[in-house]
Amino acid sequence: MFPLKRYRKIFNILVKHGFEDVVSWSRLGRYFLKISGNTFSRKELSQNRWIRVRRTFEDLGVTFIKFGQMLSNRPGFIPDELLLELSQLQDNVPPFDFEIVKQTITSEFGIKVEDIFEYIDPVALASASIAQVHFAMLKNGQKVIIKVQRPNLKELIDKDIVILKQFAKLALRYSNEIAMLNPVELVESINKSLQQELDFLMEAQNCKRFAYNFRNNPNVKAPEIYSDFCSAKVLTMEFIDGIKISNTDELKAKGYDLSKITALGFDLFFKQYFEHGFFHADPHPGNLFVINENTLGFIDFGMVGSISSNEKKVMADLIIALWRGKHSDLVNAIETLSGAPINLKTDFESDIEMFLDRYSNIPLSQVKLN
Repeated sequence: MFPLKRYRKIFNILVKHGFEDVVSWSRLGRYFLKISGNTFSRKELSQNRWIRVRRTFEDLGVTFIKFGQMLSNRPGFIPDELLLELSQLQDNVPPFDFEIVKQTITSEFGIKVEDIFEYIDPVALASASIAQVHFAMLKNGQKVIIKVQRPNLKELIDKDIVILKQFAKLALRYSNEIAMLNPVELVESINKSLQQELDFLMEAQNCKRFAYNFRNNPNVKAPEIYSDFCSAKVLTMEFIDGIKISNTDELKAKGYDLSKITALGFDLFFKQYFEHGFFHADPHPGNLFVINENTLGFIDFGMVGSISSNEKKVMADLIIALWRGKHSDLVNAIETLSGAPINLKTDFESDIEMFLDRYSNIPLSQVKLN
């Protein structure tokens, strides 16, 4: 079925933020502009263009936020100012009604909420575009977190993917810069990633696998999964009590050694990549907690990644080449990881050499990362 209502909403948001030119790329968009009489907000248009791009993605919702987040991982293809804005993309949205939370749980497990949980806080701890989470307590007194998927989300994402594919094909005609990003391929990646995130049973399995990999490591804590109360749309897991790793003021107040915590974090991520070949792929501060100076807690396993034995070797070669300043070895490792030949290889090696020479003797505290 043609998602006309969704098209209309997307066009309205684009116009609101001053992107009538994008709407006019398609015949449907030009027709919409003709009959709607909508015009962009002068207040919005007075803002920086890249801020407007970020706010457009946020208003468009989960699929487009994911699109923006993937673009933010492609430096060199988009302007630095846009890269900075996209790196700040947020998907905090108003929570949906608590009655829907209870209805979803009852529908998924065929049992009343009161028969599963001793208590559920009706106020959401957090609310994002895919799900919201509530603190609760099981009948045995165990503190848990319940993650409940937003209603009708898959249908919305499926419509958005259809529309994004159309926009991607149109963009190829209107912008050589966009064509360099392989937008159609990017949309396919977004769809694959989102479909995986929509299956909470897969997230539960990811968490169990992560915990098993670190089963003999006392420095890692992953939440226990309560499988009896997990489904594709509901995830029940142990409540991890800790301090967000980004909350340095509280960590200092507790007397924690931040350099020790940083070293522990690096060690744990290198273990994921080079020992396990399976890693947490969304390690932003909201998903990492300091339980104590010697233990980090990981949550939210909707996005994970895997590395083959050969890829682990190539990544090790890349790090060694970087450490030794071997420009040609570094280029060869990058080419192998990319899976495609590098055009103008000599020029690329020269650029790498200039980059390494520029930063090799500068303290890390003086390096600007954006």
